[in-house]
Amino acid sequence: MMIKIFSRLIKLLFRIAPPVGVRVAFQLFCWPMGGKIRNREERIRSKARKTHSFLNGKLIRQLEWGDGDKTALLVHGWASNGGGLGGFVEPLTNAGYKVVAFDGPAHGESEEHTANILEFSGVIADLLQKLDSVDTVISHSFGSAATVMALGEHPNTCVPNLVMLTTPDGLEELALEFSRFMKLSKTDHRKLVNYIAKRLDRPVEEVDVHKMGHRVNANCVMLMHGKKDSVLPFEGAKRVAEQWQGLEFVALEKTGHYRMLWDPEIRERVISFVEIDTIRYAGSGR
Repeated sequence: MMIKIFSRLIKLLFRIAPPVGVRVAFQLFCWPMGGKIRNREERIRSKARKTHSFLNGKLIRQLEWGDGDKTALLVHGWASNGGGLGGFVEPLTNAGYKVVAFDGPAHGESEEHTANILEFSGVIADLLQKLDSVDTVISHSFGSAATVMALGEHPNTCVPNLVMLTTPDGLEELALEFSRFMKLSKTDHRKLVNYIAKRLDRPVEEVDVHKMGHRVNANCVMLMHGKKDSVLPFEGAKRVAEQWQGLEFVALEKTGHYRMLWDPEIRERVISFVEIDTIRYAGSGR
């Protein structure tokens, strides 16, 4: 019901006051609607050591589990939280990892009401620098694009293992999905894209994952994406895989966009991937 109201409001504003309409559309684009913490996420969070950091004066909630010699960073998607990839915490800690997660800006217990991919990637880059070393990064959805952006803009930061559980191809794709969701016209969608570029001070094409992959310093990379993903188009992930040399692409037949995060078979495959490739990485002498 709320989505229908917002959709009608934006379309009305675009018609009678386009500058106001595009500003309101941008605010909604940056607002993680429906991002409440679910029960199973809260159960995982309750077992964590809670800390925090500050980025640009804003509090970012951090969560930690385990005390292994290796470190894994979990990066949640849009309208989620640090417990969103909680299904991976126990198997990772059992495999000897300390697991670190965070609530992105405007998500979970972190501050702010709106966020964008630059702010998200800034938090990831900050954490990668502050942690002694990160052996594995597991990201989901929007978090995958933000992770690629953070690593692409800091090529001296090496991550042995990167696992992306779905990804948009970039900002243009995210804007297109938002416009479809809000039923915006092609003209209004283009106005929104131009406004996003203006606010972020860069062309949206610069935030295409398939263009940034070659700058990422990761030893082993895997991308898993469902062929029938109802949130992010499979074609976008396929385009990323085709342009990213050395990336292992796993096209899933049935697992959904969110269900995959708690699927035992997906967990097992991810843990097997990072464990095998951590051994290969250590043996390579890098």
